[in-house]
Amino acid sequence: MRHNNIVSAIEWLPEHLFTEEIVEAAVESKEIEVLSHIPGRFLTPERIERIIAGSTESWHSFE
Repeated sequence: MRHNNIVSAIEWLPEHLFTEEIVEAAVESKEIEVLSHIPGRFLTPERIERIIAGSTESWHSFE
């Protein structure tokens, strides 16, 4: 349930309140949905890859 909580927590969080710690918690959740809510200034290629690689809801999970 923690993963759904992080998605809910960042969904309406104002951009100026995002911190590195919040973003890392979202990345570690591996919920593909967090990509829609993390501000662009925090989205590095490495973070995007980590989210996608661990997600069960992306295209590679159907292999």
